Amino acid sequence: MEKLLQLLTLLGVICFFLVFTILGLVLTYNSTILLYESMASLSWPTTEGIITHSEIERHRSRGRKANTYFEATVRYDYTVEGVKYTGDRYRIGYGGTGRGQGWAREIVDAHPVGTVVKVYSSPRSPAESVLVSGAHWLVYFTLVVGIAMFLVCAYFVFACLRSAVSVWRND
Repeated sequence: MEKLLQLLTLLGVICFFLVFTILGLVLTYNSTILLYESMASLSWPTTEGIITHSEIERHRSRGRKANTYFEATVRYDYTVEGVKYTGDRYRIGYGGTGRGQGWAREIVDAHPVGTVVKVYSSPRSPAESVLVSGAHWLVYFTLVVGIAMFLVCAYFVFACLRSAVSVWRND
């Protein structure tokens, strides 16, 4: 009975760490895609665009502990090969939210309505565009966190599997 209890406990721990191993793998995969896209944006062709909307939006999160956060919203029009597009992506991997207004104020102040800007657009899909090419620091951060989460949790999964095998073999 004690052996069965040990095995069930180890199985629960394995399942717990397996979930986080998979989450780490998904985070790593998604961050790698964003990193690839943001590095590709460094060589995207540029065109002139014009800022059509630039403001700080205030949001309140829901729940028992509601927090206020701010979002810099910037939209711009640009033309590629005679076709007009509207973009709203500031930078790849840049979520545009945070608790402080400072960073949002910097973005909005640097992009007032009517300002002519350089727009980077994907040669494969001109509707995909950014105002700032390259990766935001958050892309690197989530990649490192994803890799670390995957490695640490995978280690614990295998360590628990070894323990379960040794418990199973010992009579």
